[in-house]
Amino acid sequence: MNRHFLAIALSTLAISSCQASNQNSSSGDTSFVGYWEMIEDEDGGPLGSVFELRADNTFVGYSKECTALPALPYHVYDGDIFVTSVVPGKGKISVLFQLSADGKQLTFTSSKTRNNAVYLHQKANTCVPKV
Repeated sequence: MNRHFLAIALSTLAISSCQASNQNSSSGDTSFVGYWEMIEDEDGGPLGSVFELRADNTFVGYSKECTALPALPYHVYDGDIFVTSVVPGKGKISVLFQLSADGKQLTFTSSKTRNNAVYLHQKANTCVPKV
């Protein structure tokens, strides 16, 4: 995955601000809540990045130093997780994650390269500072 594209998209989301959405899936499924660690990247980016999906519909990414970035809103529609923000003066952008049938993995597909990055659900924050 073009890790730089995902990092730029998520950084842009983090810099921008918008109101959190309370829209959730109709089933009320919260199996996706928790920490997620990148385990595969078809574009060859560095593995191990971590983010958290919280029960209050906020997404929190972690920097390479494992510092929590500003919380962003997410919503679930038709089983897909959308982290969305507004780029000032431009419009809305979002990052889309698809939950696997077993609920253990999230997949992000780059709109630029059409390649996937896969994240594995973790029991705790596995972020390791990269110096």
